[in-house]
Amino acid sequence: MKTRVLWLAISAGLLVTPAMHAADWTGTGEFGLALARGNSESETLNARFNFKKETDPWLYEFTGGALRAEGEVIVVNPNTGQTSRIKVSNANRFDLGGKVGYKFDERLYTVGTGRYDQDDFAAFRWQFIGAASLGYRFIQNERTKLFAEIGPGWRRSQPVDIRVLTPPPPVVVIPSTQTSLIGRLAVGFAHNVSDSTSLTSDLVVESGGGDTFAQNDLGLSVAINQRFALKTGLQLRHNSDVSPGIKKTDTLVTTNVVVNF
Repeated sequence: MKTRVLWLAISAGLLVTPAMHAADWTGTGEFGLALARGNSESETLNARFNFKKETDPWLYEFTGGALRAEGEVIVVNPNTGQTSRIKVSNANRFDLGGKVGYKFDERLYTVGTGRYDQDDFAAFRWQFIGAASLGYRFIQNERTKLFAEIGPGWRRSQPVDIRVLTPPPPVVVIPSTQTSLIGRLAVGFAHNVSDSTSLTSDLVVESGGGDTFAQNDLGLSVAINQRFALKTGLQLRHNSDVSPGIKKTDTLVTTNVVVNF
C-alpha cells in the first residue's frame, strides 16, 4: 500500500509542478478527509487532480485520484471468547489517466487516451485501457460546455473470482489476465449555474469482451474565492459482468475542498 501511495504522490507531483509554472496550463486539485475517534475509529481519505492545456492545434489532459478508508472491527477469539479491535481496509483505489488530442477546428478533434485503474474491492484488481476516439464539442461557450468522444480501444484487466469450495475453507481464485477490444464513449458536461456555482458531469463507457464498464462523476462546486471552492460529488461505477458475491455497482459520495490552479 505504501508503495502505491508513494507512486501516486510522485506522479501527481510531477504533473502539478509544470502546471503551476506554465501560464497555459489550468487545473484543479481536490482533497477530502474524515476522521472518527472515541468508541470507534475510522479514517477516510480521497483526493483527485485534473490538469489541462490547450494550444493550437493540440490539447492535453492528465487526471488522477485515490481513495483510502480504514475502520475498526471487533474480532472474537473462538478459544477464549475475548474480543479485540483491529483495523481493516475497506476501500483502496487509485487511478491515473492521460489524453492527447489534435484539433481539426474549434469543434472537431481526434484524441488518444490511456487510463490505469486499480481497486482492491471491485470486480477487477486492475485494468488498463487505451483508445483512439473522434471528439466533437456540441456546446462551447463561457457558460456551458458539452462534448462527446467515441472510438475503438483495447483493455487488459485482472478480474477477481471468489469461489467457495466444498469442503471448506473458501478459496479466492485469481483468473488469468484478460485482453479484449472495446468501444469507448465519453460525454462531458459543464455548466455555470451562477458566477459562483458550477455543475459538472463526466461519463465514460467502455464495452467489450463480455463486460461493460461505466463510470459517471457528478459534481456541484461553490466558489469561496478565485482560488478555493467546496465541491459535493457523486460517483457511480458499474461492471456488467462480475463473479458471484461481488456487487455490480459502487457509489461514492464526497465533499471536498478544491484548489484552482
